[in-house]
Amino acid sequence: TFRSDTTGKEFKIFHYVDCKSTNLIYLMECSMCKNHQYVGKSEWPFNKRINTHRNDVWRSDGPPADKHFQLPNHNFNEHAKFTILEKLEKTPNNKQELRKILEMKEDRWISRLRTLAPNGLNTNYNHPQFISGIIV
Repeated sequence: TFRSDTTGKEFKIFHYVDCKSTNLIYLMECSMCKNHQYVGKSEWPFNKRINTHRNDVWRSDGPPADKHFQLPNHNFNEHAKFTILEKLEKTPNNKQELRKILEMKEDRWISRLRTLAPNGLNTNYNHPQFISGIIV
């Protein structure tokens, strides 16, 4: 299970996944801070996506979710916690369609978990025009 820091609502995980799983939606959390959750997507094997986050912590143009781990007493390797929320079981052959499906699912989880800043570390939706129609 996993929980939204903002709402306190708990969710169950129904997928069998591992670090090599692809085409998924995940939650990154800081184990030191409350309300510092980030929802992301990955077409790549999950272990490679985590490594990208790790490398982006110290990049000057790194995303805010990764730069959070520059704060005093924070260490990405110790305090970043990852949970795979959802895996696409059926993937379209078309890369653009796959990306759009992942983006829509990512938006849905950002909305459900309330991880959009200032409540979390997501800075925007992929498709804000559809958010009002998302069932949370």
